[in-house]
Amino acid sequence: MLTVEGLFQNHRRLMESVARRYVPIDDVPDVLQSVAVTLCQKLHTFRAESQVQTWLFMVVRNAAVSHVRGSMRSARLAEAYQRHVVEQDSAWHQDQALIDAQHMTHVQEAIERLPREHATTIRATLDGRTRGLKFQRREAAFESLSQELRRDIVGRRRRGI
Repeated sequence: MLTVEGLFQNHRRLMESVARRYVPIDDVPDVLQSVAVTLCQKLHTFRAESQVQTWLFMVVRNAAVSHVRGSMRSARLAEAYQRHVVEQDSAWHQDQALIDAQHMTHVQEAIERLPREHATTIRATLDGRTRGLKFQRREAAFESLSQELRRDIVGRRRRGI
């Protein structure tokens, strides 16, 4: 009587060599595990019309081919997911750049509406030219800009923009 344990004890080297023809050596244990499951399910279908080795060869080969197909499918899915992530990330960055540009336009417009001294101080600070500018002067200029931007936001909300 054939048993799964008996087949593995007597034909393990055959099964490993067949699996190695189709999959990398690191994947052989996975294929043999799949073979064990298949043997548990299908051992009763073996007919003694052919040799056990011939039947085992086909079972191992089919398991290895299924493993390769599954690996290829997983790789394609991973690649498709990666493309999707990159596309989404790119779209997000484009949207963010557009939003940043719109905000910068609003800030520039608000700076233009400030008193000349404050506008000059803010432009100098944004350009990195802070030497000689007193902290209180910069603080007052940015507070003025902040108030102007708040008024601008309130005005846009009222107009429904």
